[in-house]
Amino acid sequence: MAEPILQVAAIMLSNALLYNAPLNTALPADTVPWGGSWGGAWARVGFTSAPLKMGYTYTSAEASIEESLAMVNRGKKDEGASFETVMAELNLNLLPLAWGGVTVETPQSTGVAAVETWTIGGSNVLTKSIWGFEGQWVKDDGSIFPVRFFIWRGTPTAGGELNWTKEKYVEGIPLKIGALADMNRTFGQRLMQARRVTSVAG
Repeated sequence: MAEPILQVAAIMLSNALLYNAPLNTALPADTVPWGGSWGGAWARVGFTSAPLKMGYTYTSAEASIEESLAMVNRGKKDEGASFETVMAELNLNLLPLAWGGVTVETPQSTGVAAVETWTIGGSNVLTKSIWGFEGQWVKDDGSIFPVRFFIWRGTPTAGGELNWTKEKYVEGIPLKIGALADMNRTFGQRLMQARRVTSVAG
């Protein structure tokens, strides 16, 4: 058996940049450096006040036979993926991404103040979009490359609360995005994808 390839540089210390775009938006080119603009319809979601957590879960079904005390086969019967963080900015344009609803911006004009108005209630529709986040890893020579994760189709999966107190700043808007299967993609690749750039283009 071949020895595994060990990469100390792949032990990462990195924050994450969170992005969102309409469904079917093309992924950023692998030539886009860490921290660079993803282009197209991709938009940075904003600053975060908590680590970004990415999760993948599944439950399994097991097969047993009378002739064995141990299970003889196991397979997945459902799976899920999620991104979770807290958005630091109390920007009402971010609330529909986290909780649903609609935000309308009224521009400033004569006798009219500029206002953001967020409204929610009564609709069971959750907007589906593509989500991605980016971290960095640093090679031994000091060069920096991106690591990117994508959820093809994601929606908010939980509400949250804003805590107002004189003791500290408002912590921010809780954001949890759950993945849905993209049935237009290849079987076995319908939930999410990760890409780690390992060198510059030749």
